[in-house]
Amino acid sequence: MAFNGARARERRVELGLSQFQLCEKIRAASIATGNEPVIIRPEYISSYENGSGAPGRTNFLHLVRALDLPATELETGL
Repeated sequence: MAFNGARARERRVELGLSQFQLCEKIRAASIATGNEPVIIRPEYISSYENGSGAPGRTNFLHLVRALDLPATELETGL
């Protein structure tokens, strides 16, 4: 499995979120569930979207939830 950064960016833009706002949404959601704040930096989002990096499993799940997408939409088969 590889991460579909282009689809993540497309969805983020559809939602009207900047990379910073997406990071804040993920952080706020983690706090709302009573967990430690999740820190994802805009630089990470940028690297995921442009394909120079891929999120680990935990960050992948946070992105799926924040972007309100099925996990399969952010996966690409290799």
